[in-house]
Amino acid sequence: MSTSGSLTQEKSLEARIGLYWLHRLGIASLVLGFAFLMMYSFQYIGPVMKLLTGIVASIALIATGKLMATKDNSRWYGNGLIAGGWSLAYFTAYAAHFLPSVAVITSMPIETTLLIAVAGGSLASALRADSELMAIFSVTLAAATILLSGPGLFSDISFLVIAISASILGNRKSWTALFAWSMIACWAGHFYCSVQFLPFGSVVNPMVPFFLSALWLTFTVGSGYSVRTSDRARNSVTVLVCMNAAAFAAGLLIFNQGIMGRTAMTLAASGTVYLLMTKWLLNNQQEQLGTIHSLIGLALINCAKTLHYSGLTVMALDITQIAVLAIVGLKYNIKSFRWVAVVLACALFPLWFVGLSGDVAGMNPLRQTVFGFYHFEYVKIAVFAVSVLSALAYFCRCHAHTCSCDPNTTARYGNFFFIAANLMTSLAVENIIEPSWRALAWAVQGVTNHWLFVKVKDSLYFVIGSGAFVASVAFVGQNVPDWQSIPISLMILAFYATHGYVSLNEEPKSQTLLVVLKRLYAVTATILLTNLLFQKMPSNYLSLSLGMEGLLLLSAGFIARDGMFRLCGLIIMALLTGKLLFVDMANYNTLERIVSFIGAGFAFLFSSWAYARFTRAFEDVKEPADHQEHEEADNGQEVQEVEEVEESAQKSDFTSSPSLSSL
Repeated sequence: MSTSGSLTQEKSLEARIGLYWLHRLGIASLVLGFAFLMMYSFQYIGPVMKLLTGIVASIALIATGKLMATKDNSRWYGNGLIAGGWSLAYFTAYAAHFLPSVAVITSMPIETTLLIAVAGGSLASALRADSELMAIFSVTLAAATILLSGPGLFSDISFLVIAISASILGNRKSWTALFAWSMIACWAGHFYCSVQFLPFGSVVNPMVPFFLSALWLTFTVGSGYSVRTSDRARNSVTVLVCMNAAAFAAGLLIFNQGIMGRTAMTLAASGTVYLLMTKWLLNNQQEQLGTIHSLIGLALINCAKTLHYSGLTVMALDITQIAVLAIVGLKYNIKSFRWVAVVLACALFPLWFVGLSGDVAGMNPLRQTVFGFYHFEYVKIAVFAVSVLSALAYFCRCHAHTCSCDPNTTARYGNFFFIAANLMTSLAVENIIEPSWRALAWAVQGVTNHWLFVKVKDSLYFVIGSGAFVASVAFVGQNVPDWQSIPISLMILAFYATHGYVSLNEEPKSQTLLVVLKRLYAVTATILLTNLLFQKMPSNYLSLSLGMEGLLLLSAGFIARDGMFRLCGLIIMALLTGKLLFVDMANYNTLERIVSFIGAGFAFLFSSWAYARFTRAFEDVKEPADHQEHEEADNGQEVQEVEEVEESAQKSDFTSSPSLSSL
């Protein structure tokens, strides 16, 4: 059994070699022989005779092939002969103008028309035979015969004709293999013919990029027109699209050196073509091809942008492009646009750093002193980026249910852009020269995020805001000797305002995070205010300032019914007491210390009155009407009375007191 199977396989392999490969090699040898005949210089055979020999041979091959193709058992043999005949005819038409030994046609339009006619005949013949193999064989032989004459710029005309024919035939019959092989052959032939025109100097042959663009456009339209591509071949067509774009871009960069403006314009135009084809492909249910076309188009446009622009201009264009791509991608559910927007947003930060490091290298020292910023030009770009990214985050949150894509997807993109905006904000804050203003900027960033957290109840805002808040407090704590009154005062006001905002929006069943946030801002603001007084207030009037601070905090606590303010006020009063006893007492005979004691005394008295007025915690307990019974009460009755007094004091909270409700 195994021996029989082995013999069957050997016969099968032998049959394939003897029938098919020898047949193909024979046709190739025959075509090449006639090609060599036309190229060789004979003494008694002129150019016209050589061309007639090639024409007669090609007609004979085509006629014999058609005759044999009428029979089913020899159809494959006849199709091969037809392919060889058309290849020889194509080379004969090509040689009639481009080969010096047989050049009888001097008019380029006539030669081009002749090549198109031969290509059209080959195309029609392949369609009638319905043979992809025949078409591939024709393309191979035509490309090989063209290259036999050596590299030359005008050989590109023939390759362009082959590309057009293969694109039409490949799409008409859905022959992906023909399309792929033609693309490889034409691009290889073009590069081979254009090598001698490499611009080692400043001179660039304008025909090289022209044929480069023509080849690219032919295969781009051919691949984009593949609306009938099967699911099995869709991945292959996607690879071919990428190969075509890569060959085009590489050819432009290689053969168009020295003219970057023209190269950038060509890349931008080609990218626009890809983007225009995207919508057409998506409408024809070719999502994969549409995605790859849009990605290639955007890549080419960005390549053109970097060739034509640099520095801050590139970053400004990137930021604008991020906004356009993100909005269009979310609005119409174009994944590739959303992906590129994310990639550009991620690339924005290293570009910003690279430009900043170049500026640090000593480009312009005056930029370090403008409006209190290091590298002011880059700070302007950062502000622009923050504005755009924040607007995108707001767009995603507001239009999560109106966009074509899934609301959860839109929300995720919104979170990404919001994080990117905060990151760029932090980078911009790093360029502020003065430490106090830098701390204020971080504080504003933290306060803004926490206000958004209170409004939308999204923990992402809480995390980012807490990071900025910690950074501002830590940085201001490290630079206490360098504090400036205005930025630190604004920082304190922002913290107190945030405490008030959280208190106003706190629900009856408040979240733990809101409670923590409210207390954290109140305590931090009080600590900063107290330290600011110690730093900036003259020592003779510090006690008076502390007394006023404690009094204001207590008043705010009573008016706003905020226990944290009252607690902070009591702590400040305790601090004032210690200062009076251990510091001011040593200099009691100076006028300033006397004023401090008097002011502190009034503060203590007013604070005590406020507690008595609003809490009734220190009101005298009324004695019983019968004084005689009170004197005669035994010890047990006195203990009971003391317990009643304590219970009355505990129940007299300011929130339930008549005096507070009247206030």
